[in-house]
Amino acid sequence: MSALSSAYMKVSRQFPVLGGASGVEALGRATVAIVGCGPLVAEAIKDLALMGVGELQLFCEGLVTQEDVNTNFLLANQEGRIGNEMAVVILERISYWFPDVKVTVHREGELLVRISNQSAVLYAEGPIPDKLSLQCDEKCRQLGIPFIAAQSIGVAGAIFNDFGPSTFTFDLGIEKMDKTIDQIKFVDDALEGTVLVINAADLSHGLTLFDTITFSGTALNCLNEASEPFPIADILTETSFSISASSLTKLSGTSGSTFPGGGSYQRVSITDTLPPSVSLQQSLSTAPSFPSTCDLHTSMTVFGLIKAYSTFVQDTGCSPHVWDDRDTKSIVDTVNSYNFPVSKELLEKLAPQVGGVVFGLNSILGGLASQEVIKALLHLHTPVHQWYFISADDCLPDVKPLDTTGKGSRYDKGAEIFGWSTQERLMRLRPFLVGAGALGCEYIKNFAMTGIACEDSGCIVVTDHDSISKSNLNRQLLFRESDVERNKAVTALSRAIIDLNSSLSAHSRALQLQVEACFEGEFSDSLWENIDAIICGVDNVEARVLLNEKAHFYHLPMFEAGTEGLVCSCKVVIPYYTAEYSPPVVGANVAKAVCTGKTFPFNPIHCMEWGKDRFNEIFWEKGSVFAEMARQPDWPLTVNMSCQQIQDHFDICEKSSNIVSLYSGLQHNQEQKQAWIHSQLRTWFVTEIEKLLTVHPAESVDEKGVPFWTGFKICPKPLREICEATCTSNVWKNMLVKSCSDLLDLLFGTNKSFYFNKDDPTHLKFVSSAGNLLSMTRGLPIKEITEAHALAGSIIPAIVTSTSIAAGLVSLELYKLSGTSSKATSYSGYCCLRSNKLSRTPSKPAGTSSRGLPCFSSTIIHCTGAPVTIIQVRMACLQAIAKNHLCSDHKFTLQSLLISIGKREISMPGKRDAEKPFLQLIEENLGHTLPGDIHWARIVAGVSCLPETVLIIKCPILRS
Repeated sequence: MSALSSAYMKVSRQFPVLGGASGVEALGRATVAIVGCGPLVAEAIKDLALMGVGELQLFCEGLVTQEDVNTNFLLANQEGRIGNEMAVVILERISYWFPDVKVTVHREGELLVRISNQSAVLYAEGPIPDKLSLQCDEKCRQLGIPFIAAQSIGVAGAIFNDFGPSTFTFDLGIEKMDKTIDQIKFVDDALEGTVLVINAADLSHGLTLFDTITFSGTALNCLNEASEPFPIADILTETSFSISASSLTKLSGTSGSTFPGGGSYQRVSITDTLPPSVSLQQSLSTAPSFPSTCDLHTSMTVFGLIKAYSTFVQDTGCSPHVWDDRDTKSIVDTVNSYNFPVSKELLEKLAPQVGGVVFGLNSILGGLASQEVIKALLHLHTPVHQWYFISADDCLPDVKPLDTTGKGSRYDKGAEIFGWSTQERLMRLRPFLVGAGALGCEYIKNFAMTGIACEDSGCIVVTDHDSISKSNLNRQLLFRESDVERNKAVTALSRAIIDLNSSLSAHSRALQLQVEACFEGEFSDSLWENIDAIICGVDNVEARVLLNEKAHFYHLPMFEAGTEGLVCSCKVVIPYYTAEYSPPVVGANVAKAVCTGKTFPFNPIHCMEWGKDRFNEIFWEKGSVFAEMARQPDWPLTVNMSCQQIQDHFDICEKSSNIVSLYSGLQHNQEQKQAWIHSQLRTWFVTEIEKLLTVHPAESVDEKGVPFWTGFKICPKPLREICEATCTSNVWKNMLVKSCSDLLDLLFGTNKSFYFNKDDPTHLKFVSSAGNLLSMTRGLPIKEITEAHALAGSIIPAIVTSTSIAAGLVSLELYKLSGTSSKATSYSGYCCLRSNKLSRTPSKPAGTSSRGLPCFSSTIIHCTGAPVTIIQVRMACLQAIAKNHLCSDHKFTLQSLLISIGKREISMPGKRDAEKPFLQLIEENLGHTLPGDIHWARIVAGVSCLPETVLIIKCPILRS
């Protein structure tokens, strides 16, 4: 059994997607060359460093400029270093951000000399191609080194892979499995001849016709000892499949005969090959190869723009100026000269801003490029074959903004594409970020660099009740090892203020509260009424459902994203415009599997779940009673109790007194504590099993003569010798006794109960050792502590590349709600890095609505005891109109009216008259729609103004 090392805890969430320990070790030995020092390079450095690449060698030139400080988060807040050597400054900053990674910095002229020492090369300097990129690619082809290039051009970008002139073999990364067998049966098949039908003991065998499997521990030695894996002959049902028995020379039997269950089958890894790659030079002169998941016209348009951008830079020595008519015409003419099947509309939309920088796009492209590097290093998962193109043109303004001139501000690059009116609305935003983990850190980084909430009237509120653990460090940018056990929200926000953008500090605040139904009262109306959007960075369905309810109640847009391994997605929920957030449906068979496993464990995961239940019973359920009564002897007695409540109180106290008496005795007597722990082991692994065997003896059968202990019902064996107090030879028993003793000391020393935390080593030792002892009673495989970590923690695989992409997708959507386009539509995003699919599709509308996105704004009047009059409503409306740069005499049409009284909502259809001035429209409708018995309410009025624009006014109102 291996020790639970600090290094393992840092990368545990990556194990499933990096091929386990061997993949993590291979990354630790790798050296990756990165060419460039721009914002896209910064994203790639972040992703590769956090994933555990052993050494990064950066090749860059020049001096630090103001633009570098404004656009590269590694150099943020480094205005004092402008004019210094880039190589010196960037080395210092990378070492600061990623202290565990070995980093060296060289001049670009040394690249071709040092390239032979690299495991892979990522070229992100741009433009592609230039002389150095072509030379680098050719050198890599000669040496057999994977070459990956990436370039962003405004809201579009591309990735190019060259894995050499030979085929590239890789593992598809199909999830490994080890499943218990319920029964094996002979069957004569007309096509296959004699086959073996295998019934899985689980609710699903989890196989496909393309899989191959091996066996171990079955009743048929010829299966266990086979030299070659068995292909699947047929998938029969969800729980049964067949294999051909023709190759089994030692097998004898007749059709219909069966063998008892037991043993297991394992899925074998599947490999595939990538065709030989052509060089970068050759790919530019032929039709590019790209995945079928990329749209043809979009891909060819972006490909043409990439080539035209390179030509422009070579001819002029500078990048095209954003929205410059002459530069735009030059780009468009060059693309048209290629005679590619481009989209004329898309070309005209993208061409004016190819020289711009969009942080959300770089976050996405950096994640994609970094994952291609990982695929090349590990030969794991399907790489992109040659080219991959992306475009987020839906975020762009309809027409050239009139206010794009630079102001010498750090936000000039954003304003030059979207205009200062949009940029300033972003700076005034007041988002409520729920969750400061992996997604939360990426959001905060993007907010800081984009300028979101960085004006005096802006504000970011971040909440997260969780503390930082070591397993967070490999994908959560804003945390260091010295931050372990500190609160995530407080740490993330304070580090962003110090290292990314000091303007965040004005009104931003961090809360240490949990967003759950039971904590709902912690978040007052004033919090929800003073925010503009909900950004959801939580990892549980319950919190998302609650936030969706809040979004609709307070009429707030909600941005929801999630990741699982190499897959990520995002969704925008806009009340009454898009479909609501709907939680995944849990099937009945899932509940059945859990119940069956707890009663008759037949898989190691069932045993780990049982261990978690024992942990929470001792240290959370009973621990809470002990801790609460230690602090409040009269708990839970309170004033104004009814007679029945008082009786219930004394019933609780009577049940609790035994717990308090027991734990108090254990607290003050070490011998008694050790004796109690050993008695628990005897109860769990001897007494309870003997009771079960008394009811169902090993040889018992049912009324039909079928053995009770068969299939997934494994007959247990008591661990009598191991549970003797004098036995010290079993490592799992020793670990359980030691961890239980340490945890009891922690409970008694702090008077604080605790729930199982998968990232706490002592918690994990208790659960894994208890689970493995239960596995021993059933003869199930024993799991090493690294495997037990995944089982006991029910760990969802997590990797920083998918997190970066998810946060980037959400960041792009924020531009739309800041008014970039009157015809903008919110998009849902999905990315699967395993299959090289990135899609962004219009959000499903609510009902039959096809209106454009609302531009959310709110002006709140707080009722402090004095009546709120119609005059104050008029003032609120005028303030909101001014805030959105609209004129008071613009004509509006009422679209919806929602009145909230406490937590009750009344939806009014509104009086859809002809267009009228806004104030007149609101006053008339208030008189017609407010019920006579309502004296105070909060009104949300949705009105349209200036075709396709919607203004939201929220204010309390007193009906006279």
